[in-house]
Amino acid sequence: DALPILINVQVQDSNDNEPKFGQTTYKATVKENSVIGNNVVTIKATDLDEGPNGDVQYFFGAHTSDLVKNVFSVNSNSGEITVIGQIDYEETKVYRFDVTAKDKGTPELDGHSSVQVTILDENDNAPEISLTSPPSSLTEDAPIGTVVALINVKDPDSADNGKVQVNVASGSPFKLKPSFENHYSLVTDAVLDRETYPEYNVHVSAYDSGSPSLKTNTVIKVKILDIND
Repeated sequence: DALPILINVQVQDSNDNEPKFGQTTYKATVKENSVIGNNVVTIKATDLDEGPNGDVQYFFGAHTSDLVKNVFSVNSNSGEITVIGQIDYEETKVYRFDVTAKDKGTPELDGHSSVQVTILDENDNAPEISLTSPPSSLTEDAPIGTVVALINVKDPDSADNGKVQVNVASGSPFKLKPSFENHYSLVTDAVLDRETYPEYNVHVSAYDSGSPSLKTNTVIKVKILDIND
């Protein structure tokens, strides 16, 4: 009788599996002004093949804009996405971009996912005070409520960081009267006397509701004109 022959067949792997990401979209939040090197999110793809066929590297999608590449980087080996540039909430509030995982097979296969990075606002902008009309000179008999100047205040931060309150220093014969959103009229609030004060330096302050609060001061010069009193 013939003896049985044992045949050992070794099956070699072919690159028939593409890398697959664990998520279709990776979402992360990052504070503006984050330090360089700060970790944003780590993307991860698996490839069922062996050896180089299953060895995965990570890249930005082919059509990723320079705006994204100037702010973030992708570590090709670890998939870690980090901050490499200045993040400013007032310029860009959300970044969206595609990422690719490629294996080292021949031919190489790739998989795709996307990343969404939402920027969190920080109170990094002080309120701005601007005069929408130059201050008018007043006669000393100007009635209470006479408009002296028009003021606009703004703060590009969001939520409480951008909510602004404005006031005039105490002891001044002037007050601020709201007209519409972020616009105020500086008006007289007492009888004027040129012989006592020929000119007033009206100190106006604007401060936001951020933590810590940021404040801006300005001085409006108002000349008082004499009458024969």
